[in-house]
Amino acid sequence: MRMLYSICINIGRNSFGGRRDRRCMYNIKTVVKLTGIPAVTIRAWENRYGAVDPERTEGGHRLYSERDVDDLRWLKRAMEEKDINISQAARLLKQAKEERREPATAASTVSAAVAELPRSTFDLIKNPLYDALIQYRTEEANRLIDKGFALYAYEDMFHHVLVPIMYQVGDEWESGKISVAQEHFVSNMIYERFHAFFRVLPIQGNLPRAVAFCPAGERHQLGLLLFVLYLRRQGMEVLYLGADTPLDGVLQAIGSKQARYVCSSLTGKRFLAASVEMFDNISAEYPDIRLVLGGKAFAEGKHPYKQYVLKGDPGSWERWFDEEMAERNSQYG
Repeated sequence: MRMLYSICINIGRNSFGGRRDRRCMYNIKTVVKLTGIPAVTIRAWENRYGAVDPERTEGGHRLYSERDVDDLRWLKRAMEEKDINISQAARLLKQAKEERREPATAASTVSAAVAELPRSTFDLIKNPLYDALIQYRTEEANRLIDKGFALYAYEDMFHHVLVPIMYQVGDEWESGKISVAQEHFVSNMIYERFHAFFRVLPIQGNLPRAVAFCPAGERHQLGLLLFVLYLRRQGMEVLYLGADTPLDGVLQAIGSKQARYVCSSLTGKRFLAASVEMFDNISAEYPDIRLVLGGKAFAEGKHPYKQYVLKGDPGSWERWFDEEMAERNSQYG
């Protein structure tokens, strides 16, 4: 039987009072894809320098945690940007961890250690990537995107590189600086990367499901894509229907997936009245459905669903998710 690429397990509340965590464990094939580091190199770094300490299955297969993945990314980044060898990079990472009195998250460990490196900004990837994309240099663009995902946590790559490029492309298309064809090419390249991560991130079967879409007429989907990426990161199964979705398709999808949540984003205020009518129909058909709304039109417009509008920052998403899971746990024990 082929081993699954990843599994998720629950970790109880830690001694510092932290909340219950979900740890995703990846096999080495998936870690290679996430970091861009060859399997033989990962094993060598593990055996020679103790760079990571994967767990083992009963069959002896390595399982790497998200912290391991972040540490491997940092090691690669340190070697490339500071021009040091692996032994020096591993020593820097170990020192950064030892200086913390409580268990640091992978993100805090990497962020603190990165501060010791020479100046490095997301523009070092973003600017040449933008040039490659608008000039249709597909191979170079894919190479730069792969490099970015190897250097940075994937959430940072989306938030600080790919999404800003999408906004830049939109602005330059509106001002006539680039063509419709260029805008479509860039958008499709970046949307493909979103969907690739939607496929590879593991699903926890015990979590409720969601359906996500932009209402009929709405084509701005970047904010919704980022929120769906967040939900997938938490292990939630999300059926993403995309932009400009009619009511009948949404109703069918909710019933088919037995979804608990409907997530939607609306920017264009001219579509607000029709969208409110759409949610009236959804609520009538599925009275227990929970709405999660975002976008400028939902945030600023007048409508009866204000209580379901969520701010567009990851901190608000985290608080919402924690509250939803706490309520669910209290109901089901």
